[in-house]
Amino acid sequence: VGRLPGLRAATLGLAVSLVVLSAVATTAPVLLLMLVVGLGYGAQSSLVPALTADLFGTADFGANYGRIFTGWGVAGVAGPQLGAQLGSAGDDFDVALWVGAASATAAFVCHVVIGRRAAATHATAGGG
Repeated sequence: VGRLPGLRAATLGLAVSLVVLSAVATTAPVLLLMLVVGLGYGAQSSLVPALTADLFGTADFGANYGRIFTGWGVAGVAGPQLGAQLGSAGDDFDVALWVGAASATAAFVCHVVIGRRAAATHATAGGG
């Protein structure tokens, strides 16, 4: 499949799962959708380092991935706090799920832009 298409699929699957989670209430669909969310997270945690090396090279991989992972860490702290605030503001977590879906959709758009820029850079460099 490839790293970038795999990352796109994982991110899009996450966005769709979060939207559908806001509409279901029975156990089996919730568990299935949470499985999709977990698989998407796992795919991202394995594909992002490899994609970072692909896009920026391995010479400064530690510095480049360190910046990405720092952002991921900040999101890991801020995201649950935001979700808790949004969830406690209403009767349920629907708004939090929609904010998460919007964030995943924005990430998907970023992956599309990255793919176009990488393709243009590759073509300009004479690689294709």
